[in-house]
Amino acid sequence: MVSVLLSVDDYAPPLIFHHVNPMDATQFDVINKWLRATCGKGSNNQPFFRLVHSADQVEKRKGEFSDYTPSGLLLRRVTEVREVSKYHYLQSPCYVLERWQCHDSKESELVDLTGSYEPVWAFLTSGGKAIDPVLRAVQFIIHRIFNPKLMTPSQLADLEEEELSSESSQFADMLDIGDRVPQSGYTKEIISV
Repeated sequence: MVSVLLSVDDYAPPLIFHHVNPMDATQFDVINKWLRATCGKGSNNQPFFRLVHSADQVEKRKGEFSDYTPSGLLLRRVTEVREVSKYHYLQSPCYVLERWQCHDSKESELVDLTGSYEPVWAFLTSGGKAIDPVLRAVQFIIHRIFNPKLMTPSQLADLEEEELSSESSQFADMLDIGDRVPQSGYTKEIISV
């Protein structure tokens, strides 16, 4: 295991990253500097976007926790604030592009009520293997966030018509009507009045 000490910027304390395949520290700095310069900083002087390594991210959460003995016996259940791994659910440690989001509710499990960094993209292959991010990929992701694909009115109408047709055929398949007349006494004939 390799430990790399990186100073992300002038105002933040140095972050320590522990991971098996360290990305070139200069590439990491280049990406974070580009994110700060392009996407800006908030009123708290923190960047709106940042690149981090998942293995190093923890957060303080309020919740119910269970403590066990080494043999697996439940010792206690307690509601308290604990520092927990932020990305425990990822298949393997990897780089994560995060975005600062303000909290709207005081009902959050997070202790810091001002906001938190939330994941935008985990740099993993479809098989769950960690990959090193490159600046061009980060630029593409940021571009897609700020410039989602816009549709013309005719493209939107075509999409709605396609969805309606698909839903109609799915509904007919679920009912398995085909050409049969429903048993409710109605016929398929059009009667003019």
